[in-house]
Amino acid sequence: ISLKYDLQELLTKVDRLENQRTYNHEENIYQSDEAVLWNFPITTLNEVILFEEKLQDKTFRFKMVKYLSLMVRSTLSETVRHILSSMFINSVLSQYSFVGQKKKIGIFFIK
Repeated sequence: ISLKYDLQELLTKVDRLENQRTYNHEENIYQSDEAVLWNFPITTLNEVILFEEKLQDKTFRFKMVKYLSLMVRSTLSETVRHILSSMFINSVLSQYSFVGQKKKIGIFFIK
């Protein structure tokens, strides 16, 4: 049984290494696109509004999805944390909550 878990752990590590290698390679390829897409991190609520408006453009939205898909980590929570920390500063994120509790802006209602 121990061998089974050791093998699963090794396979997980190999997958992570392959993902990281792919991520690093693709990051180098799209590095110039990243600079053109948006000036991250977003530092003000006005920038959030401008970014939302820019996302209405299908081409820009597709490029953003492609760019963000390169940030995948080993778990969902790590991936979300990594994406949010690269896109926003904490003071901007602290202005939002899921449904707008405590006088914050609700992200559930964002387009």
